[in-house]
Amino acid sequence: VIITSNRRFQKFNNSSVLIIGGGPSAKEFDIAQVQKYDHVFSCNYFYKTPRFKDIKADLFLLGHQIDLYDSELMSYIEKFNPLRGFEHSDRRNIDPLNEFKDRGTDVFLFLTRYFSRLGYTTRAIVLAALLGAHKIGYVGFDGFKSADMKTHAFESKKAPPPYYNKHRFDQQTFVFWHYLQNLGLSIEFENLAEDSEHNVYRGIRQYTKQRDV
Repeated sequence: VIITSNRRFQKFNNSSVLIIGGGPSAKEFDIAQVQKYDHVFSCNYFYKTPRFKDIKADLFLLGHQIDLYDSELMSYIEKFNPLRGFEHSDRRNIDPLNEFKDRGTDVFLFLTRYFSRLGYTTRAIVLAALLGAHKIGYVGFDGFKSADMKTHAFESKKAPPPYYNKHRFDQQTFVFWHYLQNLGLSIEFENLAEDSEHNVYRGIRQYTKQRDV
């Protein structure tokens, strides 16, 4: 991992982290589960979603589609003061990120070896692992049951990406878990939506553990 220096990352070492992604299973999991974790990571429009906007996220990953002047975003930041992360591959140049930082926001840049089309939830899982979390729970990492579904937890009108292909996404999910498995870290993973009807990746993590690739 390449990450800009920030001492606040130390609090994630040897902690438990819950990652709330935007997949449809996030709309049905028991929010009381949040209390079982030391920290919460999330991304993008989490802060605008009625179900989640009052949950304190300790670390937030923001994509290029987010308006950094959004009043709801600034209100959330003022209330909870999460670390705000931008991937080095963000489509914006550095100027708006510097302006965002100059407004008193706690910003960092990151780049991990792992990158795929699977979305921010996987990158958040990798980041939590590399920051030293001993337990990582996650919800909203589901995949797509069809190419025209619109059941996103954060964006009700968001459809699957035009490049979606179930077989290739399943392959990328295998690669994702294989990568984490071979980091040599001792981490307990818990999918809080493993049995959800929305989880099209069910069993891939367990299958990866059985393979010697």
